[in-house]
Order: sequence, then structure tokens, then C-alpha cells
Amino acid sequence: MGKNFIFIILFLILLVGSLFIVYHKILSSRKKQAYQNTYEFKGYTMSYKVIGQGKPVILLHGSIYSDSWNTFDEKLAENYKVYIPDLPGFGGSDTVKGRVHNTDLFTEALCIFIEHEQLNNVPIVSNSLGTIVSTKAATLGCTKAKLIHVGAPAKIIGWKIRFVNKIPIFIRRIIISTKWGKENLLIPILRTNIGTKAKENNQEFLIKLQTTDPRSLADINYIKAVEIDFPKALSLVENKTVFIYGEKDAQRNYADKITEEYTIIEGAEHNLFRSKPEKTKAKIVEILDTD
Repeated sequence: MGKNFIFIILFLILLVGSLFIVYHKILSSRKKQAYQNTYEFKGYTMSYKVIGQGKPVILLHGSIYSDSWNTFDEKLAENYKVYIPDLPGFGGSDTVKGRVHNTDLFTEALCIFIEHEQLNNVPIVSNSLGTIVSTKAATLGCTKAKLIHVGAPAKIIGWKIRFVNKIPIFIRRIIISTKWGKENLLIPILRTNIGTKAKENNQEFLIKLQTTDPRSLADINYIKAVEIDFPKALSLVENKTVFIYGEKDAQRNYADKITEEYTIIEGAEHNLFRSKPEKTKAKIVEILDTD
């Protein structure tokens, strides 16, 4: 009995140790991009890019991956000095040890970035989940400037995301770090919520997803962030806020849950920067140039 008990304890220690090693190996599998310009956040290095000349504007990415601009950032830089931060775990930015990588952490990082670059009065053009982050930053007083929300999430669609949301975070991280998890859960969830079923650019998604840490993909409680936190933050924010949606964006169908007024870009999808970059730029420039 004593020997068996010791054997079981040793086996469990070995099993837990092996799982711990595998878990951390999975989390370190990300193909992190090189730092560009940097600032420190909680002892870790965050990366951001600055391009163009003229009046400053912040361009803030959404979930999934940070490089969603499809050269839109370069187009906007023809008129403005564009600041493009990578939130924790995205692109070239580090993850933050011991923290859940959700919109609260992303908001803290954005506030430090704004303070670091003295951009408190600089407009923020945010995409998708980034609209929640910029709004929460505004409620904290981190930015006093105009907020331009592009493809703001208004409702969580589909059973898969609600099912995944109930799985413990550390298991979600493991699942989402695998190709299977990305192809069968993450990408289908994304497609359902933005309104497209096309699969032809799955490979492009998979390549870009390699630059995002599994923590930044799996940790967010999207139901809470979109359906609870965002409406609450919007009710508190005093900044001038403008909404833009693509005509084919599934989130547009629920926009009245968060705003009474928004602009529609005809023919555009959820990623307006990719589907209708010129029309999107023209509208954003018009908004930015209007006091």
C-alpha cells in the first residue's frame, strides 16, 4: 500500500510536470514580430509603429491579429502621422506574465502608450474589438479626443463562441494554440460574427495568427466584453464618438444596441480596410477634419 501510494504520487508529479512543460512550450510557440518603437508596460516591452507626417492619429487594431490594415495604414499616412500600437501579445508586443489578456489589460496598455507618446488629445481610429479598448480608455480619462469606431462589435453570434467561453482559460489557450483549434473554432467563430462563410483565405488567417499569443486569442470573455462592458462604457464616455460599418458586416445588423447613428460604407465587409480601403479612408479623413 505504501509503495503504491508513493508510486501514484510520483506519477502524478511527473504528469503535472509534463503538462506544465507542454503548456509553456505551447504558449512560447508564437512567431513574435520584431520590436519597432517601444515603451515599457508592467516591466514588459510593447511595440508600436509610427508612419507619415502631419496631424497625429492613433490606429488601433482589434482581436485575432494586429496587422489587419492591408496597407490602409500607409494610405492614412499620406495625410496624417499615424501611431500604430500592438496590444499585449499581438505583433511585436510582449505578453504580461500572470495576467489575463483581456480588454482590461489591453486598456491599461493603451493608456500607458498614450501617456508615453503624449497623445491624450489625439483621435483614435479603432477596429472591431479595439473599439471596446479605446472606449474603456476614454472612460478612464486616458484620451479626451474623438473616437472613430470601425466595425464595432454589438452582439455575439453563434453557439460555438458561447460554448468555448465556458471552457477554463488554460484549456482554451491550449486548444486555440493548435491548428485544429484555429481552423475549427477560432476562424469559424470569427466568420460567423462578421458575416462571411468564405474559406479561401483560411491560410492567410493561419499565417497571421502565428504572430498572436494564444493568451491574447483565448483569454477574452467576448460575451461580457461585447454585450456588457462595451454598452456600459459607451454610456459613460464623454468623447465625441462616430461609428462606421461595412454594408455586409453582420455586426451592423445589431448596431442599434450600442448607437443610434452610424455611417455605412457600401459594399464593404467587416474589415473595411481590406474590402473598401479608399471609401473608408475618405470617410475617416472627413470625420477627422471635422471639428
